[in-house]
Parts: sequence; structure tokens; C-alpha cells
Amino acid sequence: MSIQRNTILKWICLVLLAGYATWATVWAHGEASRHVCNEIEVRVDATGQVEKIVRRGVLQELASYPGRIKGLPIDQLDTRRISTYLNRLNMFESVNCMVSASGRLCIDVVPMVPVMRVFSGDKSYYINKDGKRIDSNAEFFSDVPVVTGNFKGNFRPIDVLPLVRFVTRDPVMRDLTAMISAQDSRNLYIVPRITGHVVNFGDT
Repeated sequence: MSIQRNTILKWICLVLLAGYATWATVWAHGEASRHVCNEIEVRVDATGQVEKIVRRGVLQELASYPGRIKGLPIDQLDTRRISTYLNRLNMFESVNCMVSASGRLCIDVVPMVPVMRVFSGDKSYYINKDGKRIDSNAEFFSDVPVVTGNFKGNFRPIDVLPLVRFVTRDPVMRDLTAMISAQDSRNLYIVPRITGHVVNFGDT
């Protein structure tokens, strides 16, 4: 009898849990359709000027988002679509969106960190530690080593990164180096701040 009673109790508990889950789902959908997105909060994993520029840039991009965000019922807000829209930019490591219980769209942004600036022909851009390209912006300046070169074919800016790391890790080298001139993969020149001198490091 005790085994049968325990079985009945288990089934009752399962039915109650299933009923609660169904009610909670219906209630959540009802609350989501009743509440609207009332605010956008951008949280940037950076400090200082970078944090301000990235936040302002995200809000400017959202102003061109092909759809309404503020005032839209929460159940109609597609956070995945918004994340995809922002991730199309090459300035972020990652973008994640979620809606808080208070109806606020929270956007967490991890910006790319440039490690060197490249001047190639009439083009200028930054790259990060993985070689990902970051468009240069007139509002944004990062104090990183400058590399000039004619990058094409098998010779890429990322091939100069070992020399860039060597320069940035040594305080004396970092202070003395004005720029790096990359003629090709076997002729990488450091141009010191002392005029009239160059140092050919060869390859990396």
C-alpha cells in the first residue's frame, strides 16, 4: 500500500508541476505582451573615452535599425536580430542583448582592442591581436604602434604582429620607436624617433 501511495503522490506532484509550468508560461506571455520596451541601456566593457565613444556609436547605429525598439511590446522584441544587426560592424568582439524584467533592453558590448594601426596606400585602419580589421574613425584615436607597408598577397599586416609585440613589451623600444615600415616579409624596418636612423630587423 505504501508503494502505491507513493506512486500516486508522485503523479499528483507531476500533474501539479505541469499545471504550474503551463500557467507560468501563459502568464509570462501575457506580461510580455502587456509590457513594452521603455529604455535602451548600453553597457560597454571598457573605460574612459573608448567607453563613451562605443556607447554613442551603438545608440547611433540603433537609430538606423530597421524596426521599432522603444515602445514595442516585449514579446515582439527580437533580441537576436538586434544582436546580429550590431555584430555586423567590425568594431566589436561581441554583442549580447537581453530584456530586463522592468522592460529595459540591455545591450552588453565588448569592443575590439586595437594593437596596431596600419597605413597601406591610401587606406588606414586598426587591427586587433587576432588580425581582425577595425575601421579607423575620426572620433577615435588609439595610441598603438603605427605600421606602414604595401600589404598584398601572402604578406599581411598580421605578419608584422610579432615585431609589434616585441616593441610594445619593451618600454625603451616603445618610447624610441616612431613607426614600423614593412617593405616585405623579410624587410621590416623600425624607424626611431631619432631622425636619420633605421633598424632593419629582417623577418619576424
